[in-house]
Amino acid sequence: MILVTEIGDETFIIAALMAMRHPKATVLSGALSALFVMTILSTGLGRIVPNLISRKHTNSAATVLYAFFGLRLLYIAWRSTDSKSNQKKEMEEVEEKLESGQGKTPFRRLFSRFCTPIFLEVIFHWAY
Repeated sequence: MILVTEIGDETFIIAALMAMRHPKATVLSGALSALFVMTILSTGLGRIVPNLISRKHTNSAATVLYAFFGLRLLYIAWRSTDSKSNQKKEMEEVEEKLESGQGKTPFRRLFSRFCTPIFLEVIFHWAY
């Protein structure tokens, strides 16, 4: 079920485009590293936040967030009628993100000494 829902995801498209342009092993290692970091962060927050906030408030916040994002996805699906123009628009947005996101922050400059720029680009695009 996750595979079917994530196929058209923006991160999937970014990873596919980057794998077409850059070494596949670098793109794969960057994507897996970002997935690992995001999993550790979300697991940590999942363990810590319920201990800091009462269970009632956590459940209420989760309900509101699920409803908000569900309604947002329904709105996006309702709004998109022409799939070809939407695909073209999404590809253009991904291209813009790939072009504009190279080496601008000090964080990226610091880690570029240890990792290749392609590896870092995959991590940052996958995480966002």
